[in-house]
Amino acid sequence: MFKYSLLGITLMSLLAIGAAPLNKKSVKVEDDNVYLHKADQVKLNRLLFTSILEGLYTDGVKNDVVDMILLTDDGEGPGRANFPIHFVPACPICIPAIDAFRTYRNRVDLWSMNIKKATKREDRKDNFGSGLSKIMRDRILSKDAETRMSAMAELTQRWVNRKLVSMRLTEAEHEEWKKNLALGRKRGMSGLQGKWAKLYPRKKLNGYQMKTCPFCDGAFGASDNSFRSILAPKHKSNATKSKLKSKTDSKARSKATEANLKSKAESKKKSKTNTDSKKKSASKSKIESKKKSESKVDLGKKKSAGKAKVESQRKKKSKVDLK
Repeated sequence: MFKYSLLGITLMSLLAIGAAPLNKKSVKVEDDNVYLHKADQVKLNRLLFTSILEGLYTDGVKNDVVDMILLTDDGEGPGRANFPIHFVPACPICIPAIDAFRTYRNRVDLWSMNIKKATKREDRKDNFGSGLSKIMRDRILSKDAETRMSAMAELTQRWVNRKLVSMRLTEAEHEEWKKNLALGRKRGMSGLQGKWAKLYPRKKLNGYQMKTCPFCDGAFGASDNSFRSILAPKHKSNATKSKLKSKTDSKARSKATEANLKSKAESKKKSKTNTDSKKKSASKSKIESKKKSESKVDLGKKKSAGKAKVESQRKKKSKVDLK
């Protein structure tokens, strides 16, 4: 239990990386070999270690993929024993990347992901993902060294980019990271020539000559190609803000115009309805009046006819009486 607690504390302290800009002290250049300032290198180590380790856990990379990435020449050659063949020795980007892969490979089960006790080891969760896509997995496990390294570079770029975006850097902070990643890449590339090539023959690459470092390319590519997505919304330029405001105002005006047109249309419709209603009412009133007038005329005629009839009958009766 103490061992796991100590491991947890160590990982948490390594993951505690802030978004502060890198140290601005000058770098040392000797014989085309670039050396980062120590403080900058420590921050770069943290960025790369946490980016890759978080990416591995998030994507749930399987062990066979990690084992392929960490493939070694089994101690062959005069260099450091069992150094991974896909990495560059003494590279300020490769070394923290190797540490991240090794740490992930020795991970333990996650209690938080195994609430229901699993009986089999393979059923227990030790990450948060379901693995890489089949295409990416097949590329990394390919027998062709160039195909593998291309896939590793893409993975590194994706994971480092994700970390940089989450840090919500200002433009100045992003430029500092970009500069130091470029210096680290230059240092790593220098390790592919000269004494390093002789010390680490990389026999398992089957004759393939590394012309570039996949992890250097991936890390620098993340800082170079995703600048727009890295900037936080609060750091947008005044020009961008004015454009957004102009668009917002334009939308508001168009909405107001639509509302006015709609209001006018409704008003016109109501007015027409009222006019039609009045016309119908007047027409109905006229018809009613005509009916009443005709009714009165008929009643008068009937009364006159009735009176004439009564008068005629009375005259006849009076004649009969006289006889």
